Amino acid sequence: LIQKILQTCCSFGRKSTMTPSPKENPKCSLLSSIGNVSGISLDNSDVSNEEDSSPSIIDSSDISIQSAQSQQEVREEFQSKARDFEYLLEEVTKMILDYYDECGRPTQTKICDSFGAPEDILRDLGPLTETAGTNEDCLRDIQVCFKHSLKTMHPFFLDKLYFGSDPIGQIAELISAVMNANTLVYHVSSVFSTMEVEVIQRFGEIFGFKKDSIEGIMNPGGTMSNTVALLLARNEHFPHVK
Repeated sequence: LIQKILQTCCSFGRKSTMTPSPKENPKCSLLSSIGNVSGISLDNSDVSNEEDSSPSIIDSSDISIQSAQSQQEVREEFQSKARDFEYLLEEVTKMILDYYDECGRPTQTKICDSFGAPEDILRDLGPLTETAGTNEDCLRDIQVCFKHSLKTMHPFFLDKLYFGSDPIGQIAELISAVMNANTLVYHVSSVFSTMEVEVIQRFGEIFGFKKDSIEGIMNPGGTMSNTVALLLARNEHFPHVK
């Protein structure tokens, strides 16, 4: 498609006997734009304005792909973010592995190291400030979280609703946080939106719904799910109050 456009532009441009500058020549501007978008480097010397009855065909050997030269450098702020992420991930991983070790020795470790009162937790976290904290401040706060939180992966943690997560779920949460996709609309979350539809279809089949009538959304928890269920029941039986 690009080659056909280039041929057409060249044939149009050859009707002039003058040699305007690239700035004045709309053909040159168009060729430059096409080259920039497609990653193709075009030399203006290939664009002739002499009289010629036959259209000019640009030899493919004259078109060079400048992938190496046009490789854009990573912006400094993203390099800085990447360094911060790498450092924090390395330090937090150490804490998580310690957490695994403690949960794996249930007869020697407590379910919670220090189940403190709110004032104790606030004292350890420190006051809220208007200034940004450092990476070390962040790591210190994470340590406080581990210190005052229950070990939900501990074998003696027997809650009626939930238990600790597994490695796959933990990594999934990390990837979800990094990508920060919103399934509100497909064009900003194509993968997660597709996954949501597939999971809903599967659950609908498990509960005996007809495949062509299965619809739904995934919710963050039981409270939200119950709220949506109540709204659906109300709209079904009392449609005039929608």
